[in-house]
Amino acid sequence: SCFFKECFRQCVCFSPAGFDADGREQRMAYDFIDYKLAKDWQGSEDIPAKPGIYAVFLKNTEPVPEENTEPVPEDWHGHLKRADHLLYIGRSADVENGLKGRLEMHFLKNSSTADTFRRSLGLILKFRPVKAGKSRWRFCDISEQTLTEWIQKNCQYIFCEADPDDAASDEIRLIVKHTPPLNIDCNPKKNKRLIQARKDAKASLCT
Repeated sequence: SCFFKECFRQCVCFSPAGFDADGREQRMAYDFIDYKLAKDWQGSEDIPAKPGIYAVFLKNTEPVPEENTEPVPEDWHGHLKRADHLLYIGRSADVENGLKGRLEMHFLKNSSTADTFRRSLGLILKFRPVKAGKSRWRFCDISEQTLTEWIQKNCQYIFCEADPDDAASDEIRLIVKHTPPLNIDCNPKKNKRLIQARKDAKASLCT
């Protein structure tokens, strides 16, 4: 619908010239036609505590976001600078906290211990990992706060309620089709540099 496409454009700041040639905008709009746009990171108040799927986008990629926050190192710019601004696709099958709990974990809570989205983004921003239990890791408290502020400043998301089984299959389908740079599992174009950064982070805690 025209209304959805306008919301979607506002969400990810599309550059039409970057899409019209290959129709990618139309394909993505079709895939996310039933999703709702959160107007800002505080939109979590309106997100249902029900299972579903979501997508996180950069608000702007020209330049790669850095205003009032930790700058993205130049050697990572090419990995994030996509015409569709897509960063990550995820889901929540939790019947108690659902989408609300998962997106609050990304956008509000200063902990990356069980959050692959935050950990991947934190490594791109070159925060140093610290141990968080026997086999987990996160970033120091100051870095976690800075990371939260960066996400709130520079990221946007859309979401859709879904049956847990449907959400699982849709998540895989969308990751395979759109290859978000921060998704590793099921991604046919997984970011090998990010995989290595995560391995290095884990290895650094054992030295």
